[in-house]
Amino acid sequence: MKRFGFVLLALVIALLSLGAVALAQEEEEFLDGKLRFGDNITVSDEERIDGDLYLFGGDIKVDGDVAGDLVVFGGTITIRGEVGGDLLVGAGTVELTGAVAGDIRAGAGQLTLRGDVGEDILAGSGQLLVDGDVGGDMVFGAGLVDISGTVAGDVLGGAGSYTVSGTVLGTEDVTIEDIDFEGERPSVLVRGLSRLASLLLLGLLIMWLRRHLFDRSVEAVDSTPGPTVLWGFGFLFGLLAVPLGVTLAGVLLAILFGWLGLGLVVGVIVVAVVLSWILAVVMGFVVIAVLAPITIAAWLGKRSLPEGTAGYLALAAGLAALVILGLVPVLNVLVWFAVTIMGGGAWLSLIRRGRRQATVPVEV
Repeated sequence: MKRFGFVLLALVIALLSLGAVALAQEEEEFLDGKLRFGDNITVSDEERIDGDLYLFGGDIKVDGDVAGDLVVFGGTITIRGEVGGDLLVGAGTVELTGAVAGDIRAGAGQLTLRGDVGEDILAGSGQLLVDGDVGGDMVFGAGLVDISGTVAGDVLGGAGSYTVSGTVLGTEDVTIEDIDFEGERPSVLVRGLSRLASLLLLGLLIMWLRRHLFDRSVEAVDSTPGPTVLWGFGFLFGLLAVPLGVTLAGVLLAILFGWLGLGLVVGVIVVAVVLSWILAVVMGFVVIAVLAPITIAAWLGKRSLPEGTAGYLALAAGLAALVILGLVPVLNVLVWFAVTIMGGGAWLSLIRRGRRQATVPVEV
């Protein structure tokens, strides 16, 4: 066992050294140029990529054409060439003036799309400008959205500011933070009652499906508050650290398998990294938005109401208290943080105890 641990440690050190050497170079290419790393990466306008292209770096410029899919992550990205497949991009600033025949999936601080898009756009951005023609639908979450081109399909999303100076041929279903299409914004009372009703329904559903687990999570908050808080901080740290760790490991393994000529494995690694981020977002949303508040609400109700009060009444009373506190400016942030730490920690410690009990041998 010790020998295995030593070999594993040596392998990790070798991979880290390999990645550091590769990333320190101006530009490194693997898989015959299909996979590229570097601080500055340029695909010249004289270059044509017959298949897919994967780029990871700081300042990235793609002036040449890519016949397949383009996957690119960096600090500043400029794409002037044409993409025959889909575009998956993540960066601080992205500017696209070339055409994309397939879909665009993008996450960026500032996303400018001046070229034509053959199919759909899925984007999360601080600023989103669409100046070209979009052949499919648009789905987005952004701070500022400006559509000056043409969208052939539907538009669905949420934004702080939404402007259309171009044309949207389909339907528009956009939620705006400050302005409601139908007139007045829902009152604080209506929003509070809506949140109370939704959380109560979800809480009752979880109590009905997994009452034993739900009661154990509430008990964890009550019986072990110290460890629960520590697990809560670990939960928040893990939401960011685990996907970042998987991403780093994926990059290093992609380099290793690229040198070995295993191109198919590199593609699988990229998919695994993307799935890890999706899983982290989904798990974080479920715990923070649902499990944590209903757990702490049930605990508050249990502590506040007389002993023997029905569980659903304790849950409803606790949720009412949390919703009211959540409507108070500044205090709502503190309440959210405390609920996330305590509730998330309760479920994480519960999962840990469950795994520990599953590994204990049963005496016959």
